[in-house]
Amino acid sequence: MMKPTLIIPCTDDKNEGKHKAIDLYTGNVYSTLKANSVSLDDFNIIIVSALHGFISASETISDYDRKMSDQDLDSYVKKHSTKAAKLLEHAEPGELYVVLPKAYQQAFDLMMTKTRFKKALSGFQSVFISRGQRGNLQQLSILKSIITKSENFEQTLFRSGIASKDEWLGYSIADQFKGYSLAYVKPEQNTPLFWYLLEDLTNGKKAFLDNGVITLVGQGKSIDATQVIEQYKALVETMSKKHSKHLSIVIPDDPFSPENSLNIVKNNAESIRWLAKRTDLILPVHKAPDIKQHAISMLKAINYASVRIGIPCKKEIKTDDGSKVDIRLSEEDIQKILFLKTKGKRPRALVKKVHFLGLSEKSRGDAYKNRLGICKAFGISMSLDANRTTAVLGNELTSQRAGSVLMREQRTGLINGKIEGDICYQRHNKIAEWDEPMLHTKALDLISEDGQAFIELWNEHNPTWDVNDDFESDESRSEYLEEMLMGYPSILEGELVEVLKKMFISAFQMPKHNPNNFEKRVSVISELFSNDRKQPTQTLLF
Repeated sequence: MMKPTLIIPCTDDKNEGKHKAIDLYTGNVYSTLKANSVSLDDFNIIIVSALHGFISASETISDYDRKMSDQDLDSYVKKHSTKAAKLLEHAEPGELYVVLPKAYQQAFDLMMTKTRFKKALSGFQSVFISRGQRGNLQQLSILKSIITKSENFEQTLFRSGIASKDEWLGYSIADQFKGYSLAYVKPEQNTPLFWYLLEDLTNGKKAFLDNGVITLVGQGKSIDATQVIEQYKALVETMSKKHSKHLSIVIPDDPFSPENSLNIVKNNAESIRWLAKRTDLILPVHKAPDIKQHAISMLKAINYASVRIGIPCKKEIKTDDGSKVDIRLSEEDIQKILFLKTKGKRPRALVKKVHFLGLSEKSRGDAYKNRLGICKAFGISMSLDANRTTAVLGNELTSQRAGSVLMREQRTGLINGKIEGDICYQRHNKIAEWDEPMLHTKALDLISEDGQAFIELWNEHNPTWDVNDDFESDESRSEYLEEMLMGYPSILEGELVEVLKKMFISAFQMPKHNPNNFEKRVSVISELFSNDRKQPTQTLLF
């Protein structure tokens, strides 16, 4: 397991004399580290010093008196950014946590404008930068969360937008969690996707079901929130609580109006609380003038039922007039929501799990790794969904998208797979070759045309007999190969035919062996998203 990197500030309080940096500073940050027995074996600790810039916690320095607030930040960054980038480049590329007060954070943000520094940050798998904390207590709270967090971090990624059987089957073979939309599932019509969704749940697989509001907004249509919630209830009533708990559903909302979203929740509060007890319910929280108050109001409206907060991640969506609106919640707003606490003597976090709407591990920029870092820092459950099928599949003949390129590459393999399953191919044996030596003829023709090509093909398909291509001339090569083929031991002739079948499999190809679009899409989706976890899947027929 890679050692995480932690970036913290220097402090005014210091020991006198010369010490390792981790032992020189004695402020609250360092007291918290010591109180939780954090050592340099646990974290790669980098300290932002007002005098020295970025330094390793093991570097020996003397006490000094200089404050970051007194610095000219532009000059500070120009002087120290190269060393800072080097320290990050040599760190293990796992998790990065940055916990700095305002003045230090401003210096860090300025460094992020430098190409080398920014590139060094991009090498980490997840990045957390503390933002929006109020005072030292919240800063120390998040620091303690980072250094005491559980290693059992939970992340669930849904491949959403499932709209057809080939997509469902491809993701099933790849052993991926799938996401659906009410627009395609249509429980009241018993569509195939409705049954696929139920099969996922009864097999113990998690599934995501969206209400389709973003799609409808883009089409200039509105959504009947109460009707959607009733559809959810009707669907959940068809299954046991054991299975429905694997289902993540999104409460309908208005991405442009916090007031409308709150009214939807208030008007359907009873049904929402009922769903919260039976599903992994996602309650979206969109941009608002006061994001903390809006989140509290939404939760209060359902009597603080156990829900997963839905956080919008799409950079922009189209409105009915064709304009585009950025609905992505900032990292600072997300952290403000996660810092919400219950009231009383022992306050607890109000939000314990989140879902990032419209986000995947392949989303552009740093959106994924930064939000992953936030969830790891706060130690909360994280789920996310995004439709990546359209992002990887385009026109088979001309598109350079990953799925289209793979589809072209896989064509021969798909054809050969169908040929190998054909009864004519399977029944072709040495007796069939005696009657009509089709394979021997092709072999002799290739030897005559290009003996070297024959040897390469032979060695590729015959694991027990390699032929070395070290002949003095083309004639001697051809003579040897013809004698080898014609003088093959009769007792092994059946094995020879099986090798020749593999070498010249195209001789058995017929139009029926050409893969159809369904087969190609299933193959490409399962290959692109498998992560080496392919699972055998029974195909449902509808």
